[in-house]
Amino acid sequence: MEQRFKATQQAYWFVIALESMKSTSLPHVASEIRAGGPTHAGGVVFRKLNDSFEYLLAQSSRDPTKWVLPRGHIEPGESAGEAAVREVQEETGYWAQIVGRIDDVRFGTGTEASIVRFFLMKLIVEEAKWPPENRKHQWLRLDEAKDKASFDETAKLLESASANVQAARGYT
Repeated sequence: MEQRFKATQQAYWFVIALESMKSTSLPHVASEIRAGGPTHAGGVVFRKLNDSFEYLLAQSSRDPTKWVLPRGHIEPGESAGEAAVREVQEETGYWAQIVGRIDDVRFGTGTEASIVRFFLMKLIVEEAKWPPENRKHQWLRLDEAKDKASFDETAKLLESASANVQAARGYT
């Protein structure tokens, strides 16, 4: 039963990532080869609520007092886009679709450094299952999300996402 569930989840990740790559309205959605590229992927997930947008933050797995964007390792054979869709679902319980690429951010130094490719992602399923990683998450307006973000990089990515949401108007 557990293997069937896992296979179904992987199929969902693949289909959502594949559909995201069909978009021609925003550049940089297609996956790139990882040689020298990103080792991790994540998403800045947004939803429209009334007349404003909200952004999704999750508790850090290492320190629950820190609030971050969902992200994680790119698994072997997986594109950055597939990893971003999977990580958002695993960490928050929400399904989101990629609508654009935001930026690559380097975390750490030396051999411990990782390059994270962040995507702009639109919420596609409003009801979340409790996330497998059992981490809390919150939907916040841009100003609240930037204030709650524990790292400057997170606030900058939220700001970039906000600017790109306007370009993705057809997705809202």
